[in-house]
Amino acid sequence: MDDYEDKGSVKFNAGFFQVQRIHEVQRMINIAKINPQSFNYDYNIWNYELWFNCLNTLIDEIWPKLYSKEQKHIAKDEKGETDKFRDQMLKMIDNFKVVEQKFMDGYSDKKVTLINKQKFSKIHRALIYYDNYVKGLMNEHGWNNPDGEFEAADEY
Repeated sequence: MDDYEDKGSVKFNAGFFQVQRIHEVQRMINIAKINPQSFNYDYNIWNYELWFNCLNTLIDEIWPKLYSKEQKHIAKDEKGETDKFRDQMLKMIDNFKVVEQKFMDGYSDKKVTLINKQKFSKIHRALIYYDNYVKGLMNEHGWNNPDGEFEAADEY
């Protein structure tokens, strides 16, 4: 005879863990947005890059809920639009070298870090737009506060 007694099955709620992941990514975005020009030593990248990467992570989390052109009854192609937007942002970040390191005159071992303000300003504006786009997708698919609850808490 078995000494094992079945006390019922353990239920796994993937949604709970997805909400935790989304919360953690949103927390990281808020930290990166404080000063997008600073270097993030925890992740070894610039905060504007962390912000962009976190927005992409949010998209990956909500991807199954987005509409695609394969869904005949839906006029929107959110997946196609999102892919295009993400690709444009990636090209912009890759092609706009915002940060440059140069050796100081007369020193072969000391570097100075320079940030191109004009290029950063363009990327910053694009990131704000991309951030709002991702938040819009999340709102549309129920990943933010339902029915406008807690709107006062969302205001800065």
